Amino acid sequence: MLSVIDDYAPQSDSRAQSELDRRVQRVLRDVGNRAARSRLGGDLQQRPDHPPRGFLLCNGEMLPPGHSVNARLVHVEVDRGRLDLDAITKVQSNADRLPHAMRAYVSWLAPRLVALKDTLSRVRNETRAAFQQTGLHLRQPEALSNLYIGIDLFATFAADLGAISSASADDLRTTAATALKTLAFRQAQSLGTLDPADAFVGTLTLLLRDGGARLVDVRAVFPFDDPDVIGWRRGDLALLIPDRVCRRVATSIKESGGGEDYSGRAIHKALVERRFLMSTADGRNAGQWRVGPDHRKQRGWLMFLGGILPGSFTGYAAPRPPSAGAPSMTVPLPKTH
Repeated sequence: MLSVIDDYAPQSDSRAQSELDRRVQRVLRDVGNRAARSRLGGDLQQRPDHPPRGFLLCNGEMLPPGHSVNARLVHVEVDRGRLDLDAITKVQSNADRLPHAMRAYVSWLAPRLVALKDTLSRVRNETRAAFQQTGLHLRQPEALSNLYIGIDLFATFAADLGAISSASADDLRTTAATALKTLAFRQAQSLGTLDPADAFVGTLTLLLRDGGARLVDVRAVFPFDDPDVIGWRRGDLALLIPDRVCRRVATSIKESGGGEDYSGRAIHKALVERRFLMSTADGRNAGQWRVGPDHRKQRGWLMFLGGILPGSFTGYAAPRPPSAGAPSMTVPLPKTH
């Protein structure tokens, strides 16, 4: 069942804050480790263990201290400006119907539990492998796969009952997988477990998807007074201005709580080593195009766009040239049922 830790917020008294942090850490560690409290009875005999099996939802204004504790969580930041208040109001006005939907789901699930015992472990392992990416904490893929399996099962239930179409259920699975991969990338940033090149390219992917960074057509006039414009685009290739793209990515990482500071030389070396940047025919790690209406020469970093551009974003997909052997992130995750 779902249990809630509500309103985890800073305390004015340092002693109260320390006690609150201690309690939250203990609960999160026990749930994350599936560890029982292991108590003794009055006769000093070991009582039966009752490890936690529920789902824990925490909300508040802060994260608990501790690297390993945070690695057990899936962080979801709520940006008030992006909330659809009309949709939330509509759900709240129908709150009395939600328990009936949950009961229907449990009734649908019950006769399938025997079959799920045989398939769930295999599917979870496959899903966990699909979420495994360079730089993620080892605990993250399992947490993400458990969430995805829940969404997959509920989407199957809704389609079976005719509440949504099979196509809508598949769209929901794709959206969920993309969102979970994106959450994993952002959390890996905050945990400091990402390789610098992965962090740089992943942040650039998010910026281009959300409009926080833009590319202009190779023939267009370049708006030098706009800091969000970081280079030119020609088909599936981009010519990035090193100073601009480094500054924009570093600003985004700092705004999201990261502390990395990417100098042009250091990140260029990391990107070249990971083959995120394309080499020219003469073996150079920078390209030169004729850009703008006046066709002037411009040098910069040459990058294959791949999954970076909006419309083809697939979550934590690090774009590389096809020759780099980048893993495909568009393979659908396995279905539980």
